[in-house]
Amino acid sequence: MAEKTETSTSKFDALTRALFDEYVLVHVNPRHEGVRLPPHSQKFPTVTLKISKFFKYPIELTKQGISARLRFGDDYFSCSIPLAAIWGATTVKGETLMWPEELPEALRNVVAHSAPGQNADTASAPSPPKSEKPRGHLKLVK
Repeated sequence: MAEKTETSTSKFDALTRALFDEYVLVHVNPRHEGVRLPPHSQKFPTVTLKISKFFKYPIELTKQGISARLRFGDDYFSCSIPLAAIWGATTVKGETLMWPEELPEALRNVVAHSAPGQNADTASAPSPPKSEKPRGHLKLVK
């Protein structure tokens, strides 16, 4: 049980730091016990939510989870996400945070098959590709 608390504390600290920036993308297992999201999100193995301290309604982040009124389309929904349902996060700076022990079962299979020699407990998220200077579609004609 102490191990879970350490994971929750480190996850809480990581998410708190990430929220100092403009926003954080939180990757959630919508089928995890205690998750309250719009009903249509339950059909997916994972849902990514954008969380920001600049949103219209306040975000509450505790060591138990996140509570927020988030906008889905034109409607707001009161969401509740236990920390144990969060398996990853992506910061505004492109940093990837991952807690493999929280991966939904469907994603564990994907991670295990996509990373030879690793299982879901030791796999880490791939680094985002380095962005190159975008090239325009116009070419110079002399």
